[in-house]
Amino acid sequence: MFMKIIFAILITECVLLFLLLLPLPQKILKIFSNLLSKFTSTTVGYYLYMFIMGLIIIFAVVSFYQASRMETSLSSETNHMDFDTINEIRKREFFYQRNGYINAFCGFYSVILSMVLMQVNRFYDQTEKLKKTN
Repeated sequence: MFMKIIFAILITECVLLFLLLLPLPQKILKIFSNLLSKFTSTTVGYYLYMFIMGLIIIFAVVSFYQASRMETSLSSETNHMDFDTINEIRKREFFYQRNGYINAFCGFYSVILSMVLMQVNRFYDQTEKLKKTN
């Protein structure tokens, strides 16, 4: 269940970053970046962003915990299991580890997206200042 939520967050972040870096006319990009920055600068947008980041961190910790739990159960009970059971447990362990890394990447991508948004807004502010001086 929570991987579907993380996947939706990751796809949304990819689309936002793609739209920010797409070579559209400057007026359209400025409108889009202003909408994003206004949303994130409001209290509701900030708390929503922090809530999503908290969910990502919690999901990553849970995934890494599940992977480590699977590893300890595998190492303690290896003598009593057949080869297929051990492989099945290793598959689940890999699955939980993979989920943890995906969640961690999603959190890292959120930070990158916010930094790109700040840089784009700073660029537009500087170009407006240059236009006013000329």
